[in-house]
Amino acid sequence: MMKSKKQEAASNIAVFDAGIGSYAVVELLREYYPKQNILYFADRAHFPYGGKSKEELRQIMKTTIEYLLQYEPKAIIVASNAPSVLVLDEVKEDYDIPIYGIKPPIKKAVEVSKSGHIAVLGAKALVESERIQHYIDEEKGESQAKINTIDASDVIKLVESGDFINYPAEVKQHVKEFVADIVEQDPEVDTFTLSSTHLPWVQPYLTILYPQYQFLDPARHIMENLKPVVTKGKGRVKALVTTCEDYTLENFEDTLSKLNLKMEVEEVEMDCGE
Repeated sequence: MMKSKKQEAASNIAVFDAGIGSYAVVELLREYYPKQNILYFADRAHFPYGGKSKEELRQIMKTTIEYLLQYEPKAIIVASNAPSVLVLDEVKEDYDIPIYGIKPPIKKAVEVSKSGHIAVLGAKALVESERIQHYIDEEKGESQAKINTIDASDVIKLVESGDFINYPAEVKQHVKEFVADIVEQDPEVDTFTLSSTHLPWVQPYLTILYPQYQFLDPARHIMENLKPVVTKGKGRVKALVTTCEDYTLENFEDTLSKLNLKMEVEEVEMDCGE
């Protein structure tokens, strides 16, 4: 018996962020669960989440979750570290659906670091917030690890703009200098958390340039938690995208093409009350 359109929609796991970075999470989902149908929502009209205030993030999270509920997904993944750390715990209490956030894997970093010196790379709003320091303290427990938060906004912009595709040599040099500056400040650092979903796109550069260090992708640490909600579908990915003057539909589709990603794309509007 064929599934109805409503049944097929309800077999999705929804993934959203403010831009192309969250597709790295979609790729991980496809790697772990190849038959899972995925609804990929790129909210480029509100890029970057990392530049929003806590109150703005709270409003965007609530509005976006409620918007996605019309598609009856099995679960929702907030594929952005900043709102996941800053507001998600309080927002998701209002909903019955499973909602997963992506947060810096501090416990894993402490476990694998040999020196105990760790750098958390993320957007400015995340790394400069009081909440991230509380979160780090909670996660590291009694460990004496030295954990620094580093603003990686310039690298994040290289991904969102598509420069990491168009100008690989320049981006590689930028990434090299970025990490070198961190190491100069703390020569003992040996473990980095890629605490923006944009950053895994440049992980190949990082691992080639700095094989002596460990670069942890936070999204990998929630994949096992998704098992209870995973369904077997056709492995279909549908993209919904909001746009603005700086981030148009054509720009989004051009980036997908350069990444050799093929999927159904629908432009949508979502009012966040701004």
